[in-house]
Amino acid sequence: SVVYKGRKKKTFEYVAVKSVERSRRKKLMNEVRIFHNLQHRNILKFYNWYETRNHLWIIFEYCSGGDLSQVIE
Repeated sequence: SVVYKGRKKKTFEYVAVKSVERSRRKKLMNEVRIFHNLQHRNILKFYNWYETRNHLWIIFEYCSGGDLSQVIE
């Protein structure tokens, strides 16, 4: 998967947009179910998911600061 920085048109709020190949739909839908039920201040908020012809997209809260593995190092 690849994660992009997106922006809501009306509010100018940034979001994280995760793109996954449609062939991995079963795994992604499991991830969506898990994130949909999680609510904690230390976990990014899940907003929604979308499906296009070739990809599945998950929309999360945007967290600035770079890659988590780089922060941990």
